[in-house]
Amino acid sequence: MERKESAIENKTSPHSKFQERQFWSALKLFHNILLWIGLVPDDTLQELGLGKLLNRYLIIVLLNAIPGPDVVKKCNQITAYLPEKWFENSAMRTSIPQLENFIQFLLQSAQKLSRSEFRDEVKEILLILVKIRALTQAESFIEEYHLDHLKSVINQV
Repeated sequence: MERKESAIENKTSPHSKFQERQFWSALKLFHNILLWIGLVPDDTLQELGLGKLLNRYLIIVLLNAIPGPDVVKKCNQITAYLPEKWFENSAMRTSIPQLENFIQFLLQSAQKLSRSEFRDEVKEILLILVKIRALTQAESFIEEYHLDHLKSVINQV
């Protein structure tokens, strides 16, 4: 276990470089697939983009990473490629089912980061949750960790 952690922490290690290349290549493919919005049915895009790429490849790299600014940057990039059309319903309080693993990862990362000096990253994660309409989970997190100062993030919706 110690060997794995040191390989991941060391950004110059072959393992770390491979995971970085794998992530960015998969993210590029993720983006290209989601560009087909309007041409391919949404359920097909969600299955390919979210079910196959996000939940099988991208999330694995994120799970192996140490929570911090780099992980939040990657999560922001994933979210930036998601079609806004999928989240236009203002009555949505929970997100697309295929995003559940991503949402759980975001919540776990926010939990780990809330115990450290990464307060801005916790806010960024909450903004991601709001953008993908995981409002119920964001509200629960704010209440559970007594982050009342971040309630305004949810009210921006």
